[in-house]
Amino acid sequence: MNQSEWEKHLEELPLGSGGFSPKSMKQIKERIRLDGKRRSPIRGITIAAVCVLLAAGVWAVGDYRQALFPSSGAAKTDEQEFRLSVQYGDKSSFMIRFGTTYMLDHPKASFEVAVPSEEYLKKQDLASYKKWVSESNADVLRFPLAFVDDLAADGVIVPLDDLIRQEKLDLKALYPSAVDLVKEAGNGRMYGIIDDLDMNMLIYNRSLFQSKGVPLPEKGATWDDIVRLAARFEGASDGGKPAYGFSYGSIPDPFRMIYDIGQSQGLSIVDAKGYPQVNSASWKAIWSQVSEGIRKGWISDESLDNAEALDPLTAAIAGNPFYNGRSAMTLQPYLSWYVMSEAIQQGLLQDEWDAIPLSAPTTPGRISSLTDGTVYAINAKSPNQLQAMKFIHYLASKERSTKAVEMGGPQMLLAAVPGVKIEGSPIGRYYESELDVSAVLQQAERSQLPEYNRVMSVLSAKANAELRDIAGGQSTVDEALARLQADAEQAAITGGSEASQ
Repeated sequence: MNQSEWEKHLEELPLGSGGFSPKSMKQIKERIRLDGKRRSPIRGITIAAVCVLLAAGVWAVGDYRQALFPSSGAAKTDEQEFRLSVQYGDKSSFMIRFGTTYMLDHPKASFEVAVPSEEYLKKQDLASYKKWVSESNADVLRFPLAFVDDLAADGVIVPLDDLIRQEKLDLKALYPSAVDLVKEAGNGRMYGIIDDLDMNMLIYNRSLFQSKGVPLPEKGATWDDIVRLAARFEGASDGGKPAYGFSYGSIPDPFRMIYDIGQSQGLSIVDAKGYPQVNSASWKAIWSQVSEGIRKGWISDESLDNAEALDPLTAAIAGNPFYNGRSAMTLQPYLSWYVMSEAIQQGLLQDEWDAIPLSAPTTPGRISSLTDGTVYAINAKSPNQLQAMKFIHYLASKERSTKAVEMGGPQMLLAAVPGVKIEGSPIGRYYESELDVSAVLQQAERSQLPEYNRVMSVLSAKANAELRDIAGGQSTVDEALARLQADAEQAAITGGSEASQ
């Protein structure tokens, strides 16, 4: 097999079955953020996960087709052939992830994949998406949550309420907050189903808390509560090395930590009109807390990389204070736990772990933002709406979620709550968590503003240096945020080309 054939083989590794495709590797890298820069080369836990999971025998000898693509057990009721066009990145990935499994129960179905335009892939904005939809033949569409209200108001997508009743899709089997989100965005009507969703939760090390005599974090905790607990680890050590109250990856990204903490508290980096609010009182408070924690040593700013010295999975654990038991808490999505679980199954992580929502002060126990969430909907001009609804029903089936769990756990949270639990995994905590629907929608809408990307570009380039100057005593929070606010305002107006230089 030559190199190009081998790369294609890897590209087609199945999702949700214990293997990662290169696209999944990039996604895991971007979500877990273990080396501090979202778009830097793949290292650390990503390499570890890939090596370990590939070595586990994804492509086992024998008839693996049924193992990888198990039937959902649904009755084969299609009486005539039909062809669906589904929006996706490419045909082979779609068939591996969805199409082959679906066709086991719907043998008269066939698929074509509608790939979004280059313009939309580059801009990721509503206008270019609507333009592409108007020119495409896609029956099933997939898009960000922020698009729902506009696409519904413009008649681009159809309400699914009648189709849901006709198809007998049990909405009570779905993650409740995701249903609430779509209904809120659709003015009370269901215009789609959310799949591949994820959210940040506070994952904590019960064993380290207990060994240091610090009370465990409780559901309903805000960042202020976590600060008070984390500060109690100041000066702590474990095996002669520093122990921290809070950490954020193997090569820290302090600004991304601050940003995710702020979102968990319901904050936005821009207002509804795209104006930067970098130096608001609420953001200043988090900057002050994080810089103080780094300066006093109860928030990790430690940079470790042992990938060359140890086997990949052990290196990933050794290079991450939270994974190696020297940090009490971290804020990460479920996708991070998916990778951790491999080490747990191998007995490399011995401590006890748990997870709770990190909530905003005004909404105890609720999560204010999603890190991911894809809406599947039906194109209003589709001539195959009944068959498109059957496919969406498959996506939202409890059987699909349950089988994903039984085969090693989904990489992302699926639409339906699975019927089984992963022993030792906090997946149940994620599905049990409630979302602050208004806050999630607000943040989703603001993330689509052009000013948002410009402001984030500037902050990603400059904020870490400013924060380390604060922690080192070379600057104050007020001075640093005044400079960043000025740069952000300039970026929002000019597109960032001048401010980021």
